[in-house]
Amino acid sequence: MEYKEIKKVYEKQVDTISKLLKSNEFTNLLKNDETLQSNFVDQISLISFFEKKLIDTKLIEKEVKEAKKKKAKPSLIEVKDLNKAESILKEYHKLGCAGSIEELKNINSITDAKDTIKSFDVFLKNIYKKDSNEFINSKSDSSQNEGEATTSRQTFKAEQTSQEDSNQSNSGNFNNGFNPNMGQNPFGAGFNPFSGFNDETSYQAWRENQMATAAYVELGNQIKNGTFYIYKDKPRIFVILKRILGAFMIFLSLFTIISFISLIIVSTSKSGDTTIFTGMLWYDVSGTVQGISTSTMGWITIILTVFLVIYSALSGYRFIVGGKTENELFSFDKRAAIGIIALMVFLSIFTIQNLVLWFPKMDAINSFTSGTASVTDVNGNTTNSNVQNSATAIGAFNVCIWTTLISEILFLLVAIFLIALWRISPRIDDERKKLKLQEIIEEIRKNSNFSQQQ
Repeated sequence: MEYKEIKKVYEKQVDTISKLLKSNEFTNLLKNDETLQSNFVDQISLISFFEKKLIDTKLIEKEVKEAKKKKAKPSLIEVKDLNKAESILKEYHKLGCAGSIEELKNINSITDAKDTIKSFDVFLKNIYKKDSNEFINSKSDSSQNEGEATTSRQTFKAEQTSQEDSNQSNSGNFNNGFNPNMGQNPFGAGFNPFSGFNDETSYQAWRENQMATAAYVELGNQIKNGTFYIYKDKPRIFVILKRILGAFMIFLSLFTIISFISLIIVSTSKSGDTTIFTGMLWYDVSGTVQGISTSTMGWITIILTVFLVIYSALSGYRFIVGGKTENELFSFDKRAAIGIIALMVFLSIFTIQNLVLWFPKMDAINSFTSGTASVTDVNGNTTNSNVQNSATAIGAFNVCIWTTLISEILFLLVAIFLIALWRISPRIDDERKKLKLQEIIEEIRKNSNFSQQQ
């Protein structure tokens, strides 16, 4: 919303509502019609909504900047003058009418606000045969006008009742109880639009809600198939970095698989006189044979490693290929990025511990052939056993060390690129989305067949 446009609509709305309260014809009707009171309070609430927007610092700053660019004075309303809603409400209460200002949560744009004002005029026109301007400009005898308006309203109710009776006997015509100014009946002949509603206003609110729902569905389809681009820009560097990240993630998946398989081979290898030791590698320290266990993987680590491998491979492929639409190409899932970084940090704790434990002993393990080791069993008994490292275990151990080291480097690169993409990812253009949504709503309203598309 623009400050200047909000100000313009606000001032016009204040003027209209204030003048309506000075119209004897209108106030006489207002005192005796609760539905009219409810609609009128919504119009006062809209004034309150505008007043809150007009003290929004972001909108004010934007207006000031634009004014400076044009070397003009900013068109601002002083805060002390933004109290019209409360003043009008007091005048309204003096008529003996009930109601209070409420927050209008369904107003998201200036177009929504204008539609709310327009719907009030539609209500007046359909019920009393006059809109706001006609009430304000009316100079005829108030008592006569009140009688005519009451007669019109009674006629409307009679037509509505007649139409309901007609529907119950499966006969009649839609337009008998429906104002022709509202468009052709999209539901088929014989359907009473007010059936199940207290009045026409309730029906109109329901109809607008249905159109909004249909518009949201259509906008979602357009975003999905790429006919509507949702972001503010198309940074080329984002696509380049995304594809580089995709390559890193595929390599990460590949090296993690190799590291994982080699670790399984080492941790399941047998050694000792009767191959009684599983997952042990031996080395000599100053004539003393010592062993190191490689069986350090738990089920949680295994499951998370498998998940990382699959996710990295699929994501990497998707990043390199791009997407079917530009929306997919320039999209970035921040929650997924947080999840993958957290997973890599968790697995890094496990792999770094192994590297710190194994890497310093790598040369000693590779040079060890066989020897006698003193081994203590679970009962505390110490025995001497001839031990050796198999060629398969040694080969797998070396592969595991280097691929794990490369995987750690790839972990770091992937994390850096994810953070970089997060920072430069294009932002969704909410304003364009709102305008497009309103455009779709208007198109649905013109076609008058939105209900058949549901």
